[in-house]
Amino acid sequence: MPLTDLCRFSVEEYVAFVT
Repeated sequence: MPLTDLCRFSVEEYVAFVT
């Protein structure tokens, strides 16, 4: 996943995505 896409996630959304 591109870093530009990661920037669109909040911390909670990122954690929910990777877990």
